[in-house]
Amino acid sequence: MTTTMAPAVSTDLQEMLDAVERVRPIVTEHRDDAERDTRLARPVYQALIDAGFMAMPAPEVYGGREMSAGDLLTVWEALARVDTAAAWNVVMNSSVALVSAFLPASFSDRMYAGGYATLAGGFNPPTMGVRVDGGWRVDGQVPFMSGCHNAEWVMFPILEIVDGEPLVDADTGMPVVRAAIIPMSEITIADTWHTLGMRGTGSADGVFESTFVPDEAVFAIGPLTSPNPKVDGPLARMFPLLSVLGESIVSVAAAAEALAILKGIAAEKAASYTEATLRDREYIQVLVGKAQARTDAARVYLHDAARSGHDEAAGGSLLSDDAKVAIQLASCFAAEQSAEAIRLVHEAAGSSGIRIEAGLERLFRDAHTLTQHASKAMPRYGSAGRLLLGLPNDWIFLSF
Repeated sequence: MTTTMAPAVSTDLQEMLDAVERVRPIVTEHRDDAERDTRLARPVYQALIDAGFMAMPAPEVYGGREMSAGDLLTVWEALARVDTAAAWNVVMNSSVALVSAFLPASFSDRMYAGGYATLAGGFNPPTMGVRVDGGWRVDGQVPFMSGCHNAEWVMFPILEIVDGEPLVDADTGMPVVRAAIIPMSEITIADTWHTLGMRGTGSADGVFESTFVPDEAVFAIGPLTSPNPKVDGPLARMFPLLSVLGESIVSVAAAAEALAILKGIAAEKAASYTEATLRDREYIQVLVGKAQARTDAARVYLHDAARSGHDEAAGGSLLSDDAKVAIQLASCFAAEQSAEAIRLVHEAAGSSGIRIEAGLERLFRDAHTLTQHASKAMPRYGSAGRLLLGLPNDWIFLSF
């Protein structure tokens, strides 16, 4: 008889999976608070930092773990099974911080001074920026800054304004847009995050009012042509699609957790006007099978795209169009199929699916909210399809 050995689990991976269990009590204790307050409680956010989650993608040179993309997905999913909002903040605030690869090493030295960096940010719409001595004066309001109440840094786009009009690139005919990073303390957070799902993520708007941004903090949006040598690892070369992979694994986690809850309900709940439990009904068995297949397929697709992308970037190159298309399609598929899996769970659970105490309704709301996120919404299938058909790119995240 041939014995198949399970793949070895890295030390970093096992340590961080163990950390998920250590933070579980405090995360679950404050989960309802996050829903109500539309942000993670500060004790939860600090516990995530202290447990090392924010250091997982951080460069080793700063004391971070710089884990592989696949291992990151595994930990992010485990954490999202505890709480989608907590995992979302970890994904966004730690992985987006790798954008420091576009800035001087002196800048990332400040960002990663503690061995990790937490950065919130958005890409659209841009702020309006006017050049001044030593930098820019910026005004505007940028939405979807997940974790902004707790993160230390903020990234945002700047549309250059000259004589009251947007500056246009003579070669492309498009407005000139850059991006920048400054301390979060230099902007105002607006109370704008009131949503169907993912309420605890604190994805509010950042308000910029004549905010000064030094030149050293501004970079061109596009391929990483002159990387900061301290942050020039494969994860940084996967920016921003590493974050998109993380967003999508949160959807998978919601579906996986919903299935686990349903299996418990199905073992105990009798169908209306019968003595048979739900799990004894063939129709419920079909729904569970279909939901499980969608969830597992989404996970495998994401991990395959992440592993291939990481291997390519580890060779010292930026992601190829093929790798970017694979990640984009896997992410769209994961969000779509996870939401459908939860819809099937919702159908199978009957009235239990609408009861707050059952735990399914929040996952239902979260998964369907995530399908509306621009980075993996239905139009992104088209963005990937354009590249497959040899047409020009139309999506900013595929331009890096």
